[in-house]
Amino acid sequence: MAPFPTIIKQITTEVHSEINRIGCQRLGLDKHKLQQKQEGPIGGKHIEDELKIPREGMERKLNRLKIYRRALGSLAIYFKSYAPILVNIKKSYDDMLTFRLRQFKEAQKEKVRLHHENASLQAQMSNYKFPEDKKLQKTRRYLTLLMTRIHKQDESIKFITEILSK
Repeated sequence: MAPFPTIIKQITTEVHSEINRIGCQRLGLDKHKLQQKQEGPIGGKHIEDELKIPREGMERKLNRLKIYRRALGSLAIYFKSYAPILVNIKKSYDDMLTFRLRQFKEAQKEKVRLHHENASLQAQMSNYKFPEDKKLQKTRRYLTLLMTRIHKQDESIKFITEILSK
């Protein structure tokens, strides 16, 4: 057998074992849902609408890309005749991966900053005193006093009405 398939097998095996070791396999569809899709619509509703590939985190994708980057580098080293084009492809791949890693790190920093800012705003809102707060408290006391007097008057009227009705 020619060395071409052997090296490809080796690199493929290495890539799969590294992906399994790190735990960044692609998330796929549930086999049960896939079987239902092949059987047809359920209750008049097409299952295609319910089949969605689970959303992967950026870390899993980036780890997987790093593994494939190393595999591409191995191919460029082994296949000398294809090295110029493979090196250019790998350089473009590395540039894009570096760019995405930078974006990911900036997004993580922004997420932390927003979390702290949100917590700070929540604390400020809970401690905020309205400028008219003293007037509102004074008005609330007068209103409570007024409601108490009205209640006592209502009780007095009921009492007088009972006496007069006897």
